[in-house]
Amino acid sequence: MFVDIENPKSPLKVANILMAYDKGVVVNGVRVPPQELTTEVCFDILKSTNYARNIKDMLSCIAHLPNEEQAKFKEVVLATFSNREQPEAILQIGQELAEKSGYEIEFAEAQKINDGLYLYSGAEALRDMVSAKSHLTNEDFSAYDKVVFLSHDKIQFNSYVKFPKNIEIPNSSDVSFYDEKKGSGCHLRGVQSICFKDGAKVNLCKAKKLPKNLDFSHCSEVNLRECKLSQQPNLHFKVGARVNLSGAKKIPNDIDLSCCDVVKLICCNLQGLSHLRFKEGATVYLMGAENFPESLDVSCCDKVDLSYCDFVNVKQLFFKNREQMEKSNAVLPDDWNGKLTFADEQPQIQKEENIDSPHKSTNGLRKFIGKFLGKGGR
Repeated sequence: MFVDIENPKSPLKVANILMAYDKGVVVNGVRVPPQELTTEVCFDILKSTNYARNIKDMLSCIAHLPNEEQAKFKEVVLATFSNREQPEAILQIGQELAEKSGYEIEFAEAQKINDGLYLYSGAEALRDMVSAKSHLTNEDFSAYDKVVFLSHDKIQFNSYVKFPKNIEIPNSSDVSFYDEKKGSGCHLRGVQSICFKDGAKVNLCKAKKLPKNLDFSHCSEVNLRECKLSQQPNLHFKVGARVNLSGAKKIPNDIDLSCCDVVKLICCNLQGLSHLRFKEGATVYLMGAENFPESLDVSCCDKVDLSYCDFVNVKQLFFKNREQMEKSNAVLPDDWNGKLTFADEQPQIQKEENIDSPHKSTNGLRKFIGKFLGKGGR
């Protein structure tokens, strides 16, 4: 049975109340013996606070009663742990009380977090909404400051969910804000932050109104396909992450993809990007992309797909070798005036009839090739 804090009291005021049931109180210089503790008094305490010291004192008062009296406080003990955070020392007292009165199984059940309000251990009345569900369809959490989604399974939100200001997903390794049945992303209007588990796979495909500066630096997979990224100027990704930005709009100018194992920028307008750097050995999909930076280097990639790309703005294009270029499906326009470079060849080559004819390399290119070959020609 969950008991919410309805009449918050300070830790000192609660301590003074409990003293009358523990050591007694002094009245006109005379100590009055302790009053008889009742379940009503205890429930009033639970409605006043979840401060660890107060809760410990209350349970200690129960523990000091004769064994036959302690059993009457079963519901109080269970409520003390029902969707309430309690330190280990308090848990131990509760366990001992349950064992003495024979309700260990019910005590274990009371410690399981259920959907609804959850109270933290502290002097202030701090509460969150918690949900153990893994499939959320039409729930409305918009009235809450924060909701913690506790499921260890894949968590799936559909497009009708209304979200709180702050979202925490500490246990699930697979989280999707994409409604597969409707083929649309969730609307995150009003959301200020989302915290994911380290190593989580996160799908925000087609999501709308992304909160500012989302942190994906601990996520193993990130899907932001067709998202508007104008509110994400500081996108950072985990080393080895798989990142899908296909069809995304307003990609940050200085986005760093150099740590990602897999990058998808399919059909992206890359206008304004100052550079594109990829990880050594990365797999990169750039099919249908346009408005590349003036210098495009894919020579470090293990696999790259440049099908249907528009290279009109590219002035320098770097490949590892001719085989990589052929496998990339890159097609350069007949009137292209850029410089094509293969890292395993010294000469600079232009895409003309004389593509095999050597050209004198610039100093900058010589430095690049020298640095490249100095790393083992990879």
